[in-house]
Amino acid sequence: MESNILYFNDFPQTNHVALTIKKALDECKAAGKDTLLFEKGEYYCTPETAACDFYAFSNHSPASYKKSVFLLKDFKNFTIDCGGSTFVLSNPMNLFILDNCENVTIKNFAVKTVNSMSCSGRVVASDKDSFDVLLNTKQPYRVWHDFPYFGEEWLPFCHEDSVWGLLECDTKNKMIRRDQTDCISDNYYFTDKGNGLINVKTNGEMEPIVGNTIVFLDACRASSLVWMQKCNNIRVENYIAYSGVGMGLVAQRSGNITVDGMKTLCETDDRGFSINADAVHFSNCHGLVTVRNSYFEGQLDDALNVHGIYGRVMDKGDDYILARYMHKDQFGIDIFEEGNTLEFSDPDLMLPKTEHKVKKVEVLNDRTTILYFDEDISDIEIGDNIEDITNTPDVIFENNYSHFNRARGILLAGRGKMIIRNNYFNSAGGAIVFESSAKSWFESGCVRDVLIEGNTFDDCLYSGWSDAVIDIRPRPKREEGRYYHKNIRIKNNTFKNCNKGMLLNANDTDGILFEDNTIENCEAKTAEYKNCVNLRRC
Repeated sequence: MESNILYFNDFPQTNHVALTIKKALDECKAAGKDTLLFEKGEYYCTPETAACDFYAFSNHSPASYKKSVFLLKDFKNFTIDCGGSTFVLSNPMNLFILDNCENVTIKNFAVKTVNSMSCSGRVVASDKDSFDVLLNTKQPYRVWHDFPYFGEEWLPFCHEDSVWGLLECDTKNKMIRRDQTDCISDNYYFTDKGNGLINVKTNGEMEPIVGNTIVFLDACRASSLVWMQKCNNIRVENYIAYSGVGMGLVAQRSGNITVDGMKTLCETDDRGFSINADAVHFSNCHGLVTVRNSYFEGQLDDALNVHGIYGRVMDKGDDYILARYMHKDQFGIDIFEEGNTLEFSDPDLMLPKTEHKVKKVEVLNDRTTILYFDEDISDIEIGDNIEDITNTPDVIFENNYSHFNRARGILLAGRGKMIIRNNYFNSAGGAIVFESSAKSWFESGCVRDVLIEGNTFDDCLYSGWSDAVIDIRPRPKREEGRYYHKNIRIKNNTFKNCNKGMLLNANDTDGILFEDNTIENCEAKTAEYKNCVNLRRC
């Protein structure tokens, strides 16, 4: 009904877009409106007047107060239609935060971040010892103690190692430079020559091509453009991410999420990147995660990452354990829930030892939680991995186009049913990677039912970041007769122009099928799959 729509542009305006949006959302909730509708336009937003609350974002900077243009808490049966508008964020902040929402749709919007921290420029001079880069951004920068920093000086987001890597790109052909991944070391020295020109002394470790683009990879992941937690039945439609600090979309402890018609795009042809990290990222979710009809370009990490989180048993009593989060980017996420089933495993084997259902959860602080049980827990040992196996989603990733991004195509980790179908991959690294780690990122998730069908893998793995186009990574330790992954089917796909590494590298997998795949113009790889498939402990 028309009466249930609030027209943003007819709503009383303030001098600050973010503040007006907050007031409009408050009015929608108070008046029972089910739609907030925008006229198409460009809306400039600053963090000073944005709504704010304290959150911990998975795989981002540690928990802190997060500012957001749209902060939706406890909304149900609600739609935000931005009408094709572009939201320009002056500094690192979130566009959307959804907290404990249900049956919510956000659609028809684009976002740009002026000070996106990472930066790029064109190589104008180069030799074996140094090169000059002319920056193509207006965001502030400075070179301090021979090292570059980007963004407003007052921003509290920079790590002491703000720029952690350099990435060389051919923006004309939309390719990462072949056979080269991230470059930087203690031997690099930076000098500001003025007017956006930076000299990089590499001592022979990097010699980029004049005319190529150098991306300065910033460590800052202070915000995610779209972020949600404890949500259910959420749709994100027709969303374009041109630039942002952190990921394009993160969902954690949420279920039944659909992303349809999303794009990550380089804002200009010579920029070399879009957003600072993954396009879409799902952590400890449940139900069905669907990503379809989307176009992923230029993001500085994977197009998709789905995973759980490994905690660690740091101590125990008769009826409780102390569970600790191991990675700083997981502190404060609070993944444990009463009634959920936890699996315990050895950090090296990563194979299940025992399962127990949680009776009670008591959060001590951002790193440590007390978990109580009403059953014998003598089989749990100090040092064991902890994984919540209740929250693990089914995944559909279909009809997507993924190319010209740093690192891999997609990362899969989870016990739900996963369908990867009718996608195009042109990945500098592996196109599909199965990776779980109890020693570095502490991202959990063996797979149990994966179908990879009808995809095109075109010139993948041309730089690095993996050992195969489809890479099922090995475990640190093995127990005879037991396997980490199960039931992976790879069929009716096309591999073409893939001339580096294997097409399939499979480790520690029980039940793997590779059949009816077409191989075109792949050097030293034949229709009989010779020299293209490596199976170890399968």
